[in-house]
Amino acid sequence: MPFALTPALPVAFNQYFAGWTRIETRCRSDQATAGLEARTADPLWLVGREWQFGEFRAEDAGSPVAVEMTHQTALLRQVSLRRPDGAVVTTPDFTIPLETLVEREAARWERDWRVRVRVGQQFEQYCRTLLPAAAAAVIADLRVRFALLAPAGTSDLINTDRATRRYRRLMAGKVVDGWRVWSARAAGTTLVPGTDLSAVFKALGEWLKQLYSEPDTGIDSWQPERLDYRFGVVAPFPGTGGLRLSAPSYRNGDFDWHSCRIDSDPITWPIPAATQRYAPTRVTFAGMPLPRYWAFEDARVDFGTLDVTTCDVAKLALAEFALVYGDDWFMAPLDVPLGSCTHIVRLAVTNVFGETRDISPARTAGQAGWTRWQMYVLERADGTGFGDFLFVPPAIGFREESEPLEEVRFVRDEGANMVWGVESLVPNGLGAPVDGFDAQLETRARRREVLKEPPAPPPPPVAPGAMPPLNYRLATPVPANWIPFVPADALLMMGSLFRPGVASVRLLRAQMLMNEVAQAPVAIPALTRLLTVDGTNPNPLRWLDEEAVPRDGVRVQLTRQRVRWTDGRTYVWLGKRVLVGRGEGSSGLRFDVVK
Repeated sequence: MPFALTPALPVAFNQYFAGWTRIETRCRSDQATAGLEARTADPLWLVGREWQFGEFRAEDAGSPVAVEMTHQTALLRQVSLRRPDGAVVTTPDFTIPLETLVEREAARWERDWRVRVRVGQQFEQYCRTLLPAAAAAVIADLRVRFALLAPAGTSDLINTDRATRRYRRLMAGKVVDGWRVWSARAAGTTLVPGTDLSAVFKALGEWLKQLYSEPDTGIDSWQPERLDYRFGVVAPFPGTGGLRLSAPSYRNGDFDWHSCRIDSDPITWPIPAATQRYAPTRVTFAGMPLPRYWAFEDARVDFGTLDVTTCDVAKLALAEFALVYGDDWFMAPLDVPLGSCTHIVRLAVTNVFGETRDISPARTAGQAGWTRWQMYVLERADGTGFGDFLFVPPAIGFREESEPLEEVRFVRDEGANMVWGVESLVPNGLGAPVDGFDAQLETRARRREVLKEPPAPPPPPVAPGAMPPLNYRLATPVPANWIPFVPADALLMMGSLFRPGVASVRLLRAQMLMNEVAQAPVAIPALTRLLTVDGTNPNPLRWLDEEAVPRDGVRVQLTRQRVRWTDGRTYVWLGKRVLVGRGEGSSGLRFDVVK
């Protein structure tokens, strides 16, 4: 306990020139171990240490014994998804995980011959189970009319890789082609006259829903020009538009509260409020200083080893909370449902003296600086402030994710002044990922094999002492799995490239050409669904926003994902995620080269 050294001096002198001292241990040796030990054989020494630490000093503060909380909880009922044409589709009350609803896309299992065989086998199994009397005749008939065929024709042989060729030849005529049967049924074709197969196809449809979760026709929230997803969630209120949140850029497959912002927030929520009462408990954490001197502390967390500098405000605040105010915090848990927004109307605390006090928010709305700062609050889309509620997203805690089925690396090539979409991984006909460069080499080799293209003629002989002829090239070759995106002025383009108020430079999808001897140049096709621009892709990537590809580049992966939701159901879907790239790249592309 500090005290004044000169009590005989005037009080004013002590106020301006006060000296203080403190009680310290005094050792007769150079070892201070004995003085720092709290030996139980010396109770008077322990009492003195308690007095030094201020344990006998009353704080005149009452501990809380009851908490009364009044709150309003709005449930998120609807999801607004964007279609490729820009229109917004609002789904009704959703019960599946939000990530599944946003990310899932058409499985397009007709391109996977293993799945086609699997669907055909499942169709035959349902025929044997639901139509035991006519199953043999139906299966024998359909195996002939809708058989899985071996590769035939020039186009089929060129576009089918060697592993898929062997598999199709092995399974040809041994099973019903599931895709052909399913497509014929969807087109209204009578498969077997006189036999009702509606029960078989109903069971097969339910099985396909469990195999892959697919969106409704025409719904795809993937924004290819931005390389991200865009969607919104709505908590409808009676008589108003409700509380609307939006995710302007969701791309890494990890949806959380900070992924959203507020589009519209009514001043008053026209929903009933609920009141709950709790008995608060102290906040505890690992490494917390104990309130009594002689208690043994947990040494697993050592706050003394924190490497803190003057600019580490967050670390300083954490250390101050843990070491100074750690035992002054109490906790009153409030259970809120998944996928909701909760607004605290009133928080009242009653202490041991019977006093009840209303606790106001820590932040001050409308003020500047730290007085308006608060964790876990959403910003308004118009930049006018923050919301006054807690958003608990309907996010997935844990998911199983496969290895990438497809991967496209977008890299900047400053030497060529363009961006390249490098197909690093592409799927083969059996649904397995293969190297994109090797797949393009195999495609060119199959093309030469099927079309019987002649080899390139040898160069003409050069006479001794003569200068060899010049070899002119319009452009140097680039790996076939590199897809170009060239800068273009959107003001000169037609269609959706031009957007008023936005920078007019876009990265326009282009094509590299290949030609063999005595053959006209043809465009090199993309092998991934992300870069395919033919009629099979309803949401093609035709152009990119320039800011979508930073200097380090990005990687876009297509993976198969699986999750078990709160209702016990299992959902499997195909979705994309965007990761950080690996730096710039160089294609070595040059024009007008003479050798």
